[in-house]
Amino acid sequence: MPVFKTNIRIVKQNYIAVLLYVVIFIGLAIIMASDAKATDEKAFKPTSISLGIVDRDLSSTSKAIINYLSEYHKVIPLADDKELMQDELYYRNVEYILIIPTQFETSLFDGADVSLDCIKIPNSNSGLYVDLQIEQLLRTLRSFLSAGYDLPSAMLKTKEVLASETNVSLSLDKETSLSTPKYYYYYKFLPYILIALMIQTISTTLYVFNKQDIRKRNICSSESLKSRNFQLVLGSFVVSICIYLLVTVVGFILYRNEISNSATIPYCLLNSFIFLIVSISLGYFIGIIGHNLEAISAYGTILSLAFSFLGGVFVPLSVMSENVKSFSRFVPTYWYTKTNDLLMNLSEVSAKLREEIFIGYFVQLCFALAIFCIALVFSKKKLQES
Repeated sequence: MPVFKTNIRIVKQNYIAVLLYVVIFIGLAIIMASDAKATDEKAFKPTSISLGIVDRDLSSTSKAIINYLSEYHKVIPLADDKELMQDELYYRNVEYILIIPTQFETSLFDGADVSLDCIKIPNSNSGLYVDLQIEQLLRTLRSFLSAGYDLPSAMLKTKEVLASETNVSLSLDKETSLSTPKYYYYYKFLPYILIALMIQTISTTLYVFNKQDIRKRNICSSESLKSRNFQLVLGSFVVSICIYLLVTVVGFILYRNEISNSATIPYCLLNSFIFLIVSISLGYFIGIIGHNLEAISAYGTILSLAFSFLGGVFVPLSVMSENVKSFSRFVPTYWYTKTNDLLMNLSEVSAKLREEIFIGYFVQLCFALAIFCIALVFSKKKLQES
């Protein structure tokens, strides 16, 4: 089987590029999985920050508020100087500056709707958290004062109310798991590496065999056209399966504990194998239209990155606008990612979800068939021209 052996020999010459892609992919998947925060029932915890205080009122109420906040944050008294406050915030010595205005206590006892001023880092989570904390404090304190309590009693009652905790439990259906498995991120980035490697291997092989002088030599050889094509397809299939097994085995080694206990891993494997077929069709198409090895390499980089960004591999589908997602539906990676996301937090797969998953499989196979057909049209046209 000379054509088959030559096919394998061509791929062996590019093994460094293949291994480089695999190493980059594994590194990317590990980094993203380690940086991902586990979602569980105790995901939210109170946060202590450096809180600057400018007390212009110097009253009993302002001191009571400062004492309360010091129980939760690192309180730093600041001079009433605008430039100093800006510097403290700029150099992140404090994350939030609370300004208690003059006549605050008098206005509070008179029942006026008085508020505290603040300077904070724009759009910061800590700023929103302290805003909410101060709003709750003033609202509760105002309620007790209006009910006739004196300041010490009202402040004590306010602390008791705000210190009380409510136990919250999340009720999940039996299909849903709270935490996202780390292997999800591994399979999330798999389309990028499959597209890049299929173009790097299959496209290069097809380009070499489709060179005009080599094609003429093959025509003159004793091998029939049917035999040559069979060996070429067999070689491409063997290379593709070897690459797929390589990345799959690496995934099982890295996340063997989670994968062994997962009920959805068979669906993830099937999803990735179907996308392998899509990647093979892309590799075949690029191998037909590629004019030289540099162009094939460029096509591989552009397609793998473009499909990954548009299909939700690098940018989550949840943050995309509806207009972008409408366009992304015409990209096979979108349906791979959508199916992968469905499997993300499941402990078992219901009949309804299984139907959605198989729709994703079917659409990907339709993309693969369409790309193969387009490639055959270009191949026939190229043969006629030559």
